[in-house]
Amino acid sequence: MMQSSLKKTIAGKLGISPADMRILAAREGRIVCRGSTPAGEVVAKASSSQNEFQREADAMARLTTIGVPVSDVVSVDGGPPSTFVASWAEGRPIVADSDPQALREVGALLDRIHRQVAKPPFSGHACIEHWIEAWFTQVVTWWRSTTHHSPEFDRVCEGWLAEVKPLLSNRPGRLILFDGRPDHFLVDVTGRIRLIDVADLMAGDPAMDLAVLELGAPAILPPVIEGYAPHPVERDAIATLVPFYVLLRALSDAEWQARVQHNDAGAERDLTFAQALMASRTGHA
Repeated sequence: MMQSSLKKTIAGKLGISPADMRILAAREGRIVCRGSTPAGEVVAKASSSQNEFQREADAMARLTTIGVPVSDVVSVDGGPPSTFVASWAEGRPIVADSDPQALREVGALLDRIHRQVAKPPFSGHACIEHWIEAWFTQVVTWWRSTTHHSPEFDRVCEGWLAEVKPLLSNRPGRLILFDGRPDHFLVDVTGRIRLIDVADLMAGDPAMDLAVLELGAPAILPPVIEGYAPHPVERDAIATLVPFYVLLRALSDAEWQARVQHNDAGAERDLTFAQALMASRTGHA
C-alpha cells in the first residue's frame, strides 16, 4: 500500500500516469522508479520521511562544480513525502573486465574528487584513525558473535589494525564517495563514465573508495590505479590500506545483511569472503 501511494506521489509530481513508471527498488517507506516523461526518461525517488533526498541533491551539485559527470537534478521536495527527480543515466556498470580506458577514466574521476580537501568530522570522529578504529571495533564485535569467528582470525584482525594504524594517523581528509560501488559507475555507448547514487559523499580516506571498488569487482583496480596516478608515497599507502579496508567493508556489509536486511545468505557470502582474506594473511588460504 505504501509503495503504491509513493508511486502515485511521484507520478503526480511528474504529471504522468503511474503506468508510465517502473519500480526499480523498494523498501519500507521508500521507492526508486524509472519514469517516462515528455521531456525524457528520469529516475524518481520518494520516501515517507521528510528531507530524505536533499543530501543527494547537494552532493550532485558539488560534484558538478568540480567537473564530475552526474545526472541533472530536475526537482527535490522535502515533503513529507519527500521526492527527488533527476535525468536518467543510461549505461552499463563497470566490471573488472570493462574496457581499460573506461576504468582509467574512473581512476581519473576519483582523483578529481579526492583532490578536494574535506575537514572533520569523519563519520562523527575527529580524525580518520579514530573513525576507522571505532568502525573496526563495531564490526569485529559483531563478527565475534557469529559462527565464523575464530581465535586465530581474531589475532589476524587485531594484528592487521596495528599494522595500518601508523598510516591512519597521518591520512589527510579528502572528499570521498564512500559508497562508490562498481554499479554506481556507468559506461555509456561512447565509453564515457557517469556516476549515480552519490548521496553518501563525505569527508574520509581516499583509499576507502578504491577498496569499495575492489570489494565489488575483485581485480578491477590495476587500470583504475593507472588513471588515478598516485604519487609513489600514496601508491604505497594504497597498497597497504586497500586490503584492510576491503576486510572492513566486507565485515560491515555482512553485519548490514544480517541485522538490517535479514539476508542470511548475503551475510554468509560476505563472511566467507572476509574469512578468505584473513586466511590469506595466515598463509592458510
